Amino acid sequence: MLEEIKEAKENGTLVSIERDDVDENCLQAFVLDYSDELVLLQYVYDFNLDGLMVIRMGDITDVYMGAINILQTQMLKEEGLYEKVEFDIQCDLSNWRTTLSTLGQRYDYLILEDENPQDPMFLMGKLAEVSDDSVLANGFDGEGLWDDEATELGYDEITAMKVNNNYINFYKRYFERNPSAVDYE
Repeated sequence: MLEEIKEAKENGTLVSIERDDVDENCLQAFVLDYSDELVLLQYVYDFNLDGLMVIRMGDITDVYMGAINILQTQMLKEEGLYEKVEFDIQCDLSNWRTTLSTLGQRYDYLILEDENPQDPMFLMGKLAEVSDDSVLANGFDGEGLWDDEATELGYDEITAMKVNNNYINFYKRYFERNPSAVDYE
């Protein structure tokens, strides 16, 4: 998969990414950067740039660029969205610790997921601490209620990280308008 990911980054074209063991849905994204362990993507959903997503290289089962991807890249260019893709973003993708440290400094809110179909996990929140083998995050639920205690996740439990997407940004703006709702501190 490394060669396909490398080619996708060099071409700057929208690609389709399959991860058969963790997600039955195919992702569409621009590859922004990669390491042997992780891939940083500009996620695209329904022709919208929907934040950055980091996934594990080992979960990728297929990467391809077909006629649909080429056409949709052209459409994104015509709509003025392609020029908003941060192809030059800097992020240390050596491992989850470095990635969370890098992106956690840049973005206040994030989503961490374990997409294992047998035991899925979805955490929205703010980073509290990044250590050598786990991350501690202050999470909140769909009602905007913060957990009483921070949640600790081992890096082996994380299959995806998302920042700056429409979903989390709605909550971010809500908490900015309602600072008293942020009650984990």
